[in-house]
Amino acid sequence: MKTYLSHFLNTIYLYAYLGVYFYFFVCVPQLFFFQKTFAQQKSAYKANQIFNYQNFSGFEYLSLSGGAFLKQKNVFLTVSEQSQMGGLWYAKEKINIKNGFKTEFSFRMSDFGMSWEDNTIRKGADGLAFVLHNETQPDNVGGVGGGMGYTDIKSSLAIEFDIWKNEELNDNHIAIHSNGENPNNSNMETCKAINANLPFDLKDGKWHNAEIIYTTQKTIIVRVDGYNIMEKSLNIAQILNLSTPQLWVGFTASTGAAYSKHEIRNWKMTTFEEEKKEEKKEEKKEEKKEEKKEEKKEEKIDKNTTKIKDREIVGKNKIKVQNRKITIEVWDEGIEDGDIISMFLNNNPIIENYTLKRKKRKLDITLFDGKNNLVLHAINLGSKPPNTVAITIKDGEKTHKSILNSNMKTSEALEITY
Repeated sequence: MKTYLSHFLNTIYLYAYLGVYFYFFVCVPQLFFFQKTFAQQKSAYKANQIFNYQNFSGFEYLSLSGGAFLKQKNVFLTVSEQSQMGGLWYAKEKINIKNGFKTEFSFRMSDFGMSWEDNTIRKGADGLAFVLHNETQPDNVGGVGGGMGYTDIKSSLAIEFDIWKNEELNDNHIAIHSNGENPNNSNMETCKAINANLPFDLKDGKWHNAEIIYTTQKTIIVRVDGYNIMEKSLNIAQILNLSTPQLWVGFTASTGAAYSKHEIRNWKMTTFEEEKKEEKKEEKKEEKKEEKKEEKKEEKIDKNTTKIKDREIVGKNKIKVQNRKITIEVWDEGIEDGDIISMFLNNNPIIENYTLKRKKRKLDITLFDGKNNLVLHAINLGSKPPNTVAITIKDGEKTHKSILNSNMKTSEALEITY
C-alpha cells in the first residue's frame, strides 16, 4: 500500500514540476517574445494608415464580389443560405507589405443551419478569411463550400476563421493557407499554421475583434478579442514569389449544404515605413521646440497667476444631477489657441494650469449634498480671448453640456445641485 501511495505522490510531484517548468520556461518567454516583436516593429518604423472604414459609413475604393452586399453598418459576405460566396476588397491599389502591415476588423458568424438533420454535428458553415493575393483584378472570389471563398485564387495567402470540420481537427479553428503561385485551397497540405484550441467559440453568434500583424521580421501574428492566437514565421513575398512586395487585400466567405451569415464591421489597414535619418533629426528638433514652448508657458503662468480669488464670479447656469459621483470632461471646442485654465469645485482645485486641447480631459468627481459651485479661472486668454471651455457633466443617466467663458477679471461659474 505504501509503495502504491509513494508512486502516486511521485507522479503528482513530477506533473507539478513539469507544469511549472512549461509555464515559466515556455509560455512566459513566448509571450514576452510575442510582445517584444511588435514593440520592435513600432519603434523602428513609422505607421502609415492606408484606410479606416468605421461602420462602413464611407465606401470609397471598396469593391464587393459574389453575393456580398452592404446593409446599414455591416458588409454581409454571405446570407444564411446554401451555396453562397462573397468578397469585400480594397480596390484602389495594392498594399505594400515590404515593411509589414497591421489590419483590424470586426466579424460575426450567425444564423446557423443545415440542409439535413444530424444531431451529432453543429449547424453552420463554412467560415470567412482575410486574403492577400496577386492576381490582376482585386475583387476575386473562389468556390463555395469548404474553400471559404478563397479556393482557386492564385498567388494568395488566406488567414481563415473556419467553423466547419473537413480535414481539420474541429469546427472551431483559425489557420493560414497558401499554395504559393498556384490556386489556393483549404486542404491540410496548404496549411502553414493552425490553432484548433481557441479560447472562444466562433459559432457563438457574437462580434469578435481581430488583429492581423505582419512584422518586418516576416512573422504573422493573429489576435482575436485580446487573445494571442498564433505567431508564425512566414515570408509572404517569398512564398508567393512576388517581383514587387504588393498585394490586394480583402475578405471572402462561403457556405455549402450547411450555412450561416458572415459579416464584417469596421476595417482598418496600416502599413509601416522605414524612418529616414533626416526625419528622426527633424523629430528631435520639434521635440526641443516643444520643450522650449512649455518652458515659456510656465513663465507666463507664473506672471499671469494673480489673485484669482479676488476675481468677480459670474454666471447663471444651473444643472441638477441624479448621482453624487459624476464625470466632468473639459476641452477646447473651437480652435486650440493656447488657453490655460484652472477649475475649482467648492473652492478646491480640481485642475490647475492646464492647457486646453481638442482632446477631452476627463475628471471623476464626488459632489456634496445640495449645491456645488464649479468655477472656471482663466490663467491666460490664449490668442483669441476670452478663455472658453466646453464642459460635459455625466451622472450615469444624463449628459449635460455647458460653455464657460472667463477673463482676467471675471470667472464664470456653474451651479451643480445633487
